Amino acid sequence: APRGGRGGRGAGADGEEAVSSGLQIVVHGLPFAYKWQDLKPLFEGVGEIERADIVHGRDGRSRGYGTVRFTTLEAAAAAIEQFNGTELEGRTLSVKLDAYA
Repeated sequence: APRGGRGGRGAGADGEEAVSSGLQIVVHGLPFAYKWQDLKPLFEGVGEIERADIVHGRDGRSRGYGTVRFTTLEAAAAAIEQFNGTELEGRTLSVKLDAYA
């Protein structure tokens, strides 16, 4: 008799594959007091920014990381090159491409 159920990664797997646009970066290690208004100017020297966001927990406090979306692939790549591993207010930044945006 045929077995029911979905098995494996069937239905619902749409969109789960990590396909990066190459435009958005994730910045870990931000000072907890940082807001998007602080994050955006930090990266503006690299290229034009579409948006910058800080990720907050359920309690409304910063989780110490955020995302920056650039208008060009070159700007996103330059931001990673320029800022990954640098120090900001005693914290070391980890800057990578956002695999899900």
